[in-house]
Amino acid sequence: MKGHDFFLEISIFERRCEIHVNGIPLLRDTSGGRIETRLPVNHLLLPGANRLEWLIVPDETDFVPDRVGVDARLMYAAGPGQEPQPVAALSQKGALPEGSTEDATGAGPTVLGTAGPVQIWQDARTGLAMVRRDLTLDAPLLRWAWADASPIPDGDDVRDSLVEWYRYLHALLIAGQTDTLIALHAEKCAELETAYSMDTDRVLEEIALPYVHLDESWRLQTPDWSASELDFAADGRLVRLFDPMTGPLIHYRDAVGLWRSFDFWLRIEGGQWVIAR
Repeated sequence: MKGHDFFLEISIFERRCEIHVNGIPLLRDTSGGRIETRLPVNHLLLPGANRLEWLIVPDETDFVPDRVGVDARLMYAAGPGQEPQPVAALSQKGALPEGSTEDATGAGPTVLGTAGPVQIWQDARTGLAMVRRDLTLDAPLLRWAWADASPIPDGDDVRDSLVEWYRYLHALLIAGQTDTLIALHAEKCAELETAYSMDTDRVLEEIALPYVHLDESWRLQTPDWSASELDFAADGRLVRLFDPMTGPLIHYRDAVGLWRSFDFWLRIEGGQWVIAR
């Protein structure tokens, strides 16, 4: 996507949290330590309305230093070599407020649209503290296929269908069917090409890398299909299977002994599962 490159500059200090863009998890930190990172988000942003959200594990003590918190800035660069400019920020520092609050600091016009107030509340179902800022972006962004996908119902039929799809993919991994595995990423590949103005070969190389190197020296773990649960994203338009204890369902040990995983966000079209992200 020529023009603007968007990324989040993220700083997490002694917080356990997830960072979502338009309801899709971008980063999950359960360490409670410190993270400083910059992550691209072109492929998660949409023209017009967008939202940034932090899901934070509540404090376990009454005393919380002001430095504890999550801070992120949405930045954009208007071309190669251009100095990144801030679009909007979303942060929470110190003790989490009780009840629902709203902070208008930073709300109003931005360099690329408008930003709403920061909203903080506690989710009654999960017990997590929710921190949210809505944005309107006036930028040359595209509307990705997942944004208009049909909502996926929550139920045993959907879970059974997904287990069958994951079993098929697991069998392809065992058989080393790299070409078939890569073909399943066709939509994701095409949208990443557009989002980051990348050539096809480069996108395919990045997607194919773990499959190409999954040889006999790497040990593929057999998932516990019975323990898998549905995990929804993007307001129910995307779903994956995950294990509550280990996260992504399909794990493997690489050549140096590190455990890694294959993870997918899927949408449904015409009764077929499609890898969207």
